[in-house]
Amino acid sequence: MKFDDITSSMEDALRKAYMHCETRAAFRDPLMHTEESHVLPYVRRALVGVADSVELNAPDAVRLQDAVCDLMYQCVVHHFIMTARCIGIHPQVYGPSEPSAEMVACQTLMHTVCDGHLPIDKVQVYLGHAATGERLKIGPDTYCEGSIVDEDAVNPSWELVTSASTELTGVGRGRARGVVKIPIRHRYGDPFVDHVYAAIGKTRQTGADLLLGRYDARRLRMDIQVHFDRIVSRTLQYAIQTSPPGEIDERMARPAYEVLLTNSGMGLVVCALMDLGFNIHLTSIEKRSKCREVLSQLFPGVQHYHSHDSTRVSLDLRERKFDLMIETGPCVMFSRLRGEDAKGFDDPRSDATVSACDLKSDLLRVNPHMSFMAENTVFASHLAEDFDRLQDMYQTRKGGIFKLNAAQTGDGASRPRVYAADFASRDLIPTVEPIQSARPALCGS
Repeated sequence: MKFDDITSSMEDALRKAYMHCETRAAFRDPLMHTEESHVLPYVRRALVGVADSVELNAPDAVRLQDAVCDLMYQCVVHHFIMTARCIGIHPQVYGPSEPSAEMVACQTLMHTVCDGHLPIDKVQVYLGHAATGERLKIGPDTYCEGSIVDEDAVNPSWELVTSASTELTGVGRGRARGVVKIPIRHRYGDPFVDHVYAAIGKTRQTGADLLLGRYDARRLRMDIQVHFDRIVSRTLQYAIQTSPPGEIDERMARPAYEVLLTNSGMGLVVCALMDLGFNIHLTSIEKRSKCREVLSQLFPGVQHYHSHDSTRVSLDLRERKFDLMIETGPCVMFSRLRGEDAKGFDDPRSDATVSACDLKSDLLRVNPHMSFMAENTVFASHLAEDFDRLQDMYQTRKGGIFKLNAAQTGDGASRPRVYAADFASRDLIPTVEPIQSARPALCGS
């Protein structure tokens, strides 16, 4: 059994546990919070059964252990939500002199999950991009008064604000040998270069190159949302996804991927790949010169295909090996916003999408393991047959098209789209509160 099949089996077990949990909530089971009716032993048995049914090499065994921990954590959160819902419906379960329902539910939950072991949640960081080219793992630390950068991460060209030594206590403790001014973008491609003043110390034992202290977190008006694995900066006006430092290290250590963007526009998807820590060699096909100029500024190493047209691609590209292809063809001819004026595949502008998908078929013959992703708009209602055709063209190893609104993933704007990807599916993408509804840690009246 392959590793992906194992994790898929575990996810199936988790979905069954969710159904068990939702059913009890739907019937307003007043005993759902009790240990005897807890859903976690059910899912634990299922996951362990899957894990014990195969033999794995050491790296995959570690990955499997992490996957089990992540799935158990998801189950904890989901069950607590359902438990709280039930307790809210049955307030009579506890008398006025008893502890709060939420506290009792949480204690019961933790007792079941921990089973005598220390409960932990992995620390998380994000990847910042220094204007001098370095990628720094940044860990916001609300128990750190000022920011600290690891001495081995310092670029000598950064401005040394002071060379006076300072005694540091707590995490990163020791004698700082000065303060530097770090020019940094908190997301790849951000036109705004922030400047963080950081003491030079030792931080890498924490998994971070830069500990972002309370001063900078307050300055950037950061709302650290551990339940969504993200940070919302109201100063920068965007959200930043976080990951365990080991995952970012692993991605940065991989060889560079060969990535092809077709009908790429400005190629802003590159920002996500860079924020995740991947190394890439980028080839792009895009007709509009202004879009090519933007992408060249965004990613100076990009290779623009000489025809600039996905309908005119020769063997020099069709026979190349790519690891990832991302297709983002024009959508105006399909859009529901155009109503009856949307002509679908009868509009000649759709030829770019058709040709890109033909190119995908050729590239898959060169590299059957190439990953594929595509994005388009929600179709007008009278274009059902066109939508079916697009789904066939976008067909991947994971299946067809799924719908997703950017607001469901935490973006500040509503942007409904259809996607296809053979490395993800809709049920693996968590729903997150939109930025505008996320509240800061301290709210005024």
